[in-house]
Amino acid sequence: MNSELIQLNKTLLSENFTIMVKKGDKVFSSVERGVKPLIHLIDNDLYFFNNSSVADKVIGKAAALLMVYGRIKEVHTIIISEPAIEVFNSYNIIFHYDKKVTNIINRNGDDICPMEKLCLNIDDPEIAYYAIKELLKELNSK
Repeated sequence: MNSELIQLNKTLLSENFTIMVKKGDKVFSSVERGVKPLIHLIDNDLYFFNNSSVADKVIGKAAALLMVYGRIKEVHTIIISEPAIEVFNSYNIIFHYDKKVTNIINRNGDDICPMEKLCLNIDDPEIAYYAIKELLKELNSK
C-alpha cells in the first residue's frame, strides 16, 4: 500500500470519516454512510475519482462498481464483500482490505444491504450507477 493511502486510512480512522478520496492536492471526506458520498462525488465531478486513492470503511459490490465507474487508482477498506473483490479484480483496481465478508449486511442486520442486493447481478459500472441512483430516490421518498 502506498504512503498516500496509508495516511488517508489513518486520517479516516482518527477523524471517524466513512470515506476519504485524494487526488493530487484535493481531498474529499465524508461521514455519510453507504454509497451516498460516492454518488455525490460522481454527480458533482465524475473525474475527481479518476486516478485517485480512496480509503473507505465498508465496500460492497455497489460501492466497488461506483469506484470503477469513477476510475479510481487504488483503495483500502476495513471491510470488503466477496462480490466487491470480484469487481476490483475484473477491472484491475489495486485494493487492500482488513476483513473479507460474504456480503455486506443491512443496518438492521437481518438481510443483505439493499445496494449490495441490487448490484449482485449487475456487472456494468454505468448501469450500476443509474440503478443505485434510482433506488436511492425510492428509499428517500419513503
